[in-house]
Amino acid sequence: MSAEDMKAMGLPPEVYRFFNNPGGHSMIVKGRAGTGKTTFVLQMLEEVFTGLDNFYLSSRVSDTALYKQFPWLLSKERNERLIHASKRFLDSLDRAKEDGELPMAMEGADMDALLMTAPPEPDEVKSAKMLLKEFRLLNGSFPVAVDRTELSRVEGMFEPPEIETMSDAGEGFTQFHNLVVDFDSDLPELERIYNRVESQLPKQICVAIDSIEALAEKYGIPEGRLINMLHKDLVENTNIFLVVVLEKYDNLDLDYYVDGVICLEHAEMDGRAYREVVIQKLRGCETRHHRYLYTLTAGRLKSFGPYAFRFPEAGAIWPAPENPVPGRMPTGSPQLDTMLGGGLMEGAVNLLEVDRAVPSEAVQLICMGPVLNALTNGQGVVWLPSREFAPTMLPPLVDRYLGEGKAEGKLRIVDLYPTDLDSSNPYMLGVEGDPIGNYLKWDVMRFNYQDVKGPTLNIMSYDALESISGKVVDDMRDYYTELRQSGNVDLTIARASVRSTDRIADIAQQHLKLRKVHGALVLYGERPHTELMHLDMDISEGVPRIQLTPIV
Repeated sequence: MSAEDMKAMGLPPEVYRFFNNPGGHSMIVKGRAGTGKTTFVLQMLEEVFTGLDNFYLSSRVSDTALYKQFPWLLSKERNERLIHASKRFLDSLDRAKEDGELPMAMEGADMDALLMTAPPEPDEVKSAKMLLKEFRLLNGSFPVAVDRTELSRVEGMFEPPEIETMSDAGEGFTQFHNLVVDFDSDLPELERIYNRVESQLPKQICVAIDSIEALAEKYGIPEGRLINMLHKDLVENTNIFLVVVLEKYDNLDLDYYVDGVICLEHAEMDGRAYREVVIQKLRGCETRHHRYLYTLTAGRLKSFGPYAFRFPEAGAIWPAPENPVPGRMPTGSPQLDTMLGGGLMEGAVNLLEVDRAVPSEAVQLICMGPVLNALTNGQGVVWLPSREFAPTMLPPLVDRYLGEGKAEGKLRIVDLYPTDLDSSNPYMLGVEGDPIGNYLKWDVMRFNYQDVKGPTLNIMSYDALESISGKVVDDMRDYYTELRQSGNVDLTIARASVRSTDRIADIAQQHLKLRKVHGALVLYGERPHTELMHLDMDISEGVPRIQLTPIV
């Protein structure tokens, strides 16, 4: 499965890689109530094990994981076990012949006949089974019968409770696509699980139990004993996949039994709830990212890894905005426009507060939509970029989606240090003076534009303004006054280093915050108040648009 395919799926990519490793594997999925454990497991069975006859069960750790990490150990161990099993088998046959105990029917019998011998089994039959098992493992073949060694031991240690039987009408039987949850059958649950697994061999299937506590309580068997039994018989000796849902999320004792542990957790940011997947262990699998933001929408789980988007190459042209809301400037994203009540507010300061860890590409993405909309509509744009941007890099990016030269006379990139400015660049504009706000007013700036209509879009990055003024909000007082009177649109960018953010927030009519959580980008509103939204780039139309997904 490619990285693109895994991203399109809902689960973290490490989960796919873990189960794609050779051999059987076991995993615990745990978390508080309401975190989505059942959704996680069902979706995993559907996406990771598509096409298999999967149903519910559990797990425990074994030395097999070490063999996967160090293959030479497996080869050495198997050869030694094969020699040992052969010696035991031959010795048992010799002893039987010497003592006259070997049945006549067994002499000359092939291995299959030995395997079909009904219990109680003589020592030589047990040795034969062990020998054939080693041959299968050596040849890489899958077993054709379920190992029931641990199940037999458990049945001898605990008194089984009375089990309700399934009615002839099939009540108590639930089917979810190819997933079968079968807890009320005419057989005890454990026996039913073993029979189901055996009926599918030699297919490598997945079994899950949701939850292991419920099964342990019903049988009166400790959870650890159940997990040990199922893992030894089904994972280690039958080579299938097992997944256990654990309600006791703070119980660490069972984590040592399994190959993988996934914990689903709740967290909070500015009074807003969000969810995170914590990968606590995936034995034999490289964990590149151990925490993922995720959401649950329409019964599906969607995880979000570290941001990874690039602006698309030239080819598509940005379309003109349709049906703008009066008094608002569209952002280029219908989702963001809805979040803001129609777009950026005219005649007002629209503040975007940006966390220190947020990449510059995300700020560019948010700015590009309003810029391209305004220019397509024949409106003027004044863009004072953050200090992290080279001013000369912005015009080529705009031309990529409008067409070369289409923004001339309408777009000006402001440089507050114009001494080295290239005067031949039609987009660059050097601005200096004190107070700086007087020189950024539209009454002064409009002489540098040709045939533009209002309202204009002013993007002001305050880390750049604070680099030339220690009292920038006071210096911008006349700018704010004219902004309200003219009805122009101000999009203020305040990085974490900006000292004036609180004062700007006091005068802003709209206030958004952009933060990074476990590498994923999160956007939300303080004014208007909104819940958390995951931010990504949508390039399906060949142009960069904001894509927002609610975190619920």
